[in-house]
Amino acid sequence: VYPGFPSNQPLKQALRPYPQWLGVPPFLGPPLGSTWYDSLQAKVTKRFSHGLSSLLAYTWSHSIDGASVFFGSGANGTTIFPQNNYDLAAERGNSDFDIRHRLSWSVLYEIPNMRRLPKVVGEGWQLGGILSLQTGQPFSVLTGQGLSGTGLGNDRPDLIGDPNAGPHTVAKWFNTDAFVLNQPRTFGNAGRNIVTGPGFHNFDFSVLKNTHIGEHVNAQFRAEFFNITNHPNFALPSNVLAAPNFGELFQTPDAAQNNVGLGSGGPRLIQFALKLSF
Repeated sequence: VYPGFPSNQPLKQALRPYPQWLGVPPFLGPPLGSTWYDSLQAKVTKRFSHGLSSLLAYTWSHSIDGASVFFGSGANGTTIFPQNNYDLAAERGNSDFDIRHRLSWSVLYEIPNMRRLPKVVGEGWQLGGILSLQTGQPFSVLTGQGLSGTGLGNDRPDLIGDPNAGPHTVAKWFNTDAFVLNQPRTFGNAGRNIVTGPGFHNFDFSVLKNTHIGEHVNAQFRAEFFNITNHPNFALPSNVLAAPNFGELFQTPDAAQNNVGLGSGGPRLIQFALKLSF
């Protein structure tokens, strides 16, 4: 399907391993590898009593594969085709969706009735919260130069240092000096998905007021605060060595996924709602 040999010549049909074939649909190709997943999952639950219920869950996991999603993924935004078609072992690494640590905590508390206030005001109040914490996704660094001459455009650079050494700032999330361009007509030695992006931190808070209207109708007023602390969450940084913003955090998860949703890591959002149950 693609030329498989490094060359300093422009892409030509003669560079393909089987030049008599103009091309084969990629979905007819062979599998690119296997997947291995390990995890440790723990959960602590407090059943509702004395007006309080809570759930705490933690997951440690590690997923390894040779290609996570066919024709690219939301994590890396690049095709899964290997850098070197004749060295698929070099593609084995952390999965695009490999989240090493994730902790979530939810709590709901019923405020005791405030007897000094009128019944319609002093009863039915609840407080709720959901905390989500997780480490970042891995991603690959690409050169953006195509020095190998294969024509694939997914060359990885040479690795000369620890890319995860920091400084972990918005202007430079990872150690960009750990990468240099691969030599012409060679493949870089940097592995796939060896850099870890920023984590995710979010706390949603809600205030609820339940009011019974007669015997069969309940009115619930909800005030919801998504990302109440307004903590900034970022998508993966620029991963192209030739780009002027290489290593920079430049978009949020919402922008990266073309999604403006509540509770998805964007800026603080406040929502009021009224629900009738009958």
